[in-house]
Amino acid sequence: MPDIRADRRIVPVIDETHAAGPLPADLLQDVAGMFGMLSATYKVTGMTCDHCVRAVTRELASLGGVSGVAIELVPDGVSAVTVSSEAPLNGEAVAAALDAAGEYHLAGV
Repeated sequence: MPDIRADRRIVPVIDETHAAGPLPADLLQDVAGMFGMLSATYKVTGMTCDHCVRAVTRELASLGGVSGVAIELVPDGVSAVTVSSEAPLNGEAVAAALDAAGEYHLAGV
């Protein structure tokens, strides 16, 4: 479902699922590159299930300039969270979004 921003731009937000299952991070990176977007992968701890994936996706997608989020879930381990955006994201904003989603943290921080 597209995200309609306050300035009336429609920004497609690719969430963690599509018809065939989870969206692979490499596909998100390829799509982002085709549209001149940046892609960054974060290592995140605390995720255990699909609920966690949805919560993290929702919070990260709400950050300004984010166009897509893909998560490779590793239950009770370190999950890879790939975020595509128009510009580099502030690490503190990413950490705050993870905190708002639940008890999720950037690994090694």
